[in-house]
Amino acid sequence: MTCRLRTMQSTDLQVALKWRNRCEVRDNKHLYNETSSVEHQHWWDSVLMDKGFCLIVAEIEDNPVGLIVFSNYTGEQGSASWDIFTGDNNTSDDECSIVTAALEYAFNVLNIRRLECEILGFNSADVLRHRRAGFNIEGIKKQAYQGMNDWHDIYCLAILEKNWRFKIKSEQDNVTRDIPNSVTKTVLITDEMVNFFSDASKDKNAIHFNDKLAQTYGFKGRICHGMLVGSLFSGMFSAPPFGEGTIYLSQTLYFIKPIQVGAEVEVTIQVLSQIGRKLTLSTKVLHRDLLCIHGEADILLPKEISSVV
Repeated sequence: MTCRLRTMQSTDLQVALKWRNRCEVRDNKHLYNETSSVEHQHWWDSVLMDKGFCLIVAEIEDNPVGLIVFSNYTGEQGSASWDIFTGDNNTSDDECSIVTAALEYAFNVLNIRRLECEILGFNSADVLRHRRAGFNIEGIKKQAYQGMNDWHDIYCLAILEKNWRFKIKSEQDNVTRDIPNSVTKTVLITDEMVNFFSDASKDKNAIHFNDKLAQTYGFKGRICHGMLVGSLFSGMFSAPPFGEGTIYLSQTLYFIKPIQVGAEVEVTIQVLSQIGRKLTLSTKVLHRDLLCIHGEADILLPKEISSVV
């Protein structure tokens, strides 16, 4: 499905206002009041006078389906920010086509070097969409946005032209084989595993071996080493569908809840983004549907392996 882009005209004002006032859009941006037609007209007038803005309408089969707002544009080989507003009836394929066309416009027409955006932390679906398009999280502004009843994190994301071009070339060359979007494995944490890990790491903390002592520190019983459970991701990367030759580049781990020895855990890996052979993945460990460990990993696939399905 081809998405065509064109410069926004005054005749697009009404549909653009409808897109900006969609409940989903306002909820994700914590905009409690609809934008009035007068406010919308004022916005349009001010944008026309600002060279840092570029407003683009996306069309599929000659029907307007979305508005791409490029802002803070600093010129060729510079940078810009973006925001995308779409209609209620768009499919996931439509959304993908709009993003693909908008990225091509940013790097081939505006000729920028870097594209940025900020997303409120509770809008995890939009963060994931950007990650899959090739954006990286460059930072998180903790509790930087004040909502009606609470403070929220702001995720800062960006994609570089060179990474976008490398991603496009890798997809066109089709140099790798398919990887599932998500892989899950169930593992029983046994005494033998704890003993082996303790010997290898030299961590002989008694809370891993003595129930009564562990209870005095507030646990229900002895708990396993956090890094023992975190290391389960490594074993999954060396097995199908990733396979031998996969290189572990980095891993972040956040330990949320302790895991007792004898517990059965669910280890899940989800692909967030892919640029060539490099994958960024969400890594999680759950016990009885409760999140115990989460983080992100970067891996480099063997040369014969590649794209996400």
